[in-house]
Amino acid sequence: MLKWAGGDVTLVDRCCGMDGTWGMKSEFFAESLKVAEGAARKVLAAEPDTVSSDCPLAGLQLRQKTGRNCYHPVRILNAAYQGERLE
Repeated sequence: MLKWAGGDVTLVDRCCGMDGTWGMKSEFFAESLKVAEGAARKVLAAEPDTVSSDCPLAGLQLRQKTGRNCYHPVRILNAAYQGERLE
């Protein structure tokens, strides 16, 4: 969607370590963050203006690992068409 609208998109196809709600359980949280490390490194290496995920749980995990807000693609499109800046 974002590419069709003219966005410069870098796809990061890596596991976020959430696996449904598994990564939210206290006994698995630290392990889930280790799994998310690869995705977080790729996101940071891309040096994006904005981070996006269509999965809210993946977005939470990416925010935890990168310190960057993560937005749903539709929210990014809406902000662009409204002339707003998300970050």
